[in-house]
Amino acid sequence: QDRVAAGDRPAPFYFRMPGAEQTPKVGWDAGVATGLLDTFDPALVFEIGNMYHEWHEIGARVARYHASTEVLVFPAVADPGMAWRQGEAPSGGITFSVGDPNVEPGALREVRIVAALRPEYAANLALMEEVLRELDDKFAWAERVRVQLDSAIAHVR
Repeated sequence: QDRVAAGDRPAPFYFRMPGAEQTPKVGWDAGVATGLLDTFDPALVFEIGNMYHEWHEIGARVARYHASTEVLVFPAVADPGMAWRQGEAPSGGITFSVGDPNVEPGALREVRIVAALRPEYAANLALMEEVLRELDDKFAWAERVRVQLDSAIAHVR
């Protein structure tokens, strides 16, 4: 955004996550198969199950983001000019409304993308921001569940 404000037309930003695009279910499957989850409070087991489900679904969103980035953005890294509309100055903006888990479920916030960026690249950036917010939310949730699980394990011991 600073480079665009200075009049530059950089290639769209992207992020990559190393490793598998989906989280493993082996922990959940092992807990179910061995009966280990039966030793915990049903509310905690339900929370862990929901967390595994949500991580699996965000993995699907990350995979879609990576696929579109590989096809769309990687070529623009070699030729940043292809991501920009010709003859338009990088001013103004396109506004996307996206979910914001930091406000409340279902709440929307506006994300402003430079108007001179071609729509497909602007959409890729909006998807990236959504994925990053979802990951932040899921990491915070995982930390809360980890604390609950640590407490439950200490109680079982």
